[in-house]
Amino acid sequence: MLELAAPLYTQNLAYAKRLVADLNKDQWISQPLADKDLNHPAFVIGHLGWVCDFGTTLLGHPAELPPNWKEIFGNTAKPSRDGTVYPAPEEILKAYETQHTRLTKLVLEATPEKLKEPSPERMRARFPELGQVMLHLLTNHQAVHLGQLSAWRRAFGLPSV
Repeated sequence: MLELAAPLYTQNLAYAKRLVADLNKDQWISQPLADKDLNHPAFVIGHLGWVCDFGTTLLGHPAELPPNWKEIFGNTAKPSRDGTVYPAPEEILKAYETQHTRLTKLVLEATPEKLKEPSPERMRARFPELGQVMLHLLTNHQAVHLGQLSAWRRAFGLPSV
């Protein structure tokens, strides 16, 4: 199943890059509403990169991103309007591309035995096995966040891509 999801996952990386291709640095942290914080491009792309890196650790490989990325982009992080919180947009995008490619490769190389291993305790109710976690990361998780980014663009009157 993961070999079927991997090409779609790669297509979504190309889509993500198109979603941010025409943005300037200030737009990466811009919010369309004064009183609500939506997941802006810096947060979405950084979060997806961090999740890819985290996914590789679940498969038994070391994390590559700096430890502070968990604080900035991890599951409990919130988007900030303060641009100094985030690395430069090109660094965020490069990390996402690198970790996305790395996760794809490692998922496809994972043994059936590895993918049958129990997922971490906090994920087990939704995804009993690591293979299910990986399928979620390659499909639903990325798609949800790219949908947020598409809606963010439309809120600013930017064209669809």
